Amino acid sequence: MNTTKRILNNPDNHQALYASSIAEWRKWLAENGQTEKSAWLIIYHKTSKVHSVHWHDAIEHALCFGWVDSKAVKRDHESCYLKFTPRNPRSKWGIRNKERAAKMINEGFMTAPGKALIDIAIETGKWDSD
Repeated sequence: MNTTKRILNNPDNHQALYASSIAEWRKWLAENGQTEKSAWLIIYHKTSKVHSVHWHDAIEHALCFGWVDSKAVKRDHESCYLKFTPRNPRSKWGIRNKERAAKMINEGFMTAPGKALIDIAIETGKWDSD
């Protein structure tokens, strides 16, 4: 990722990440997704002149690596922090995340860690427990 920085006034005083593209976000997830416990991604509004990963793209691509979004916190007038954490294998899969996962599989973006969580959910009944 071109710009990864610790921002002290962010929620929880954890490292905040900035990704100008989906490729940068996916690179961070590939390199850190199996070791980090959380990440606050800086998302700029579509009307901002600063380019960043868009909200829905960030969520869909995180799912490919077994991560989910949890909450958003306003950062300033043109951006917010969106928190991501590794998905709990015991969690139920909602209809929206199942649709996202199917889309990412069909488009060839799903990775082994993301697919492993889907397989666990299917085996344990969490996939069909809407």
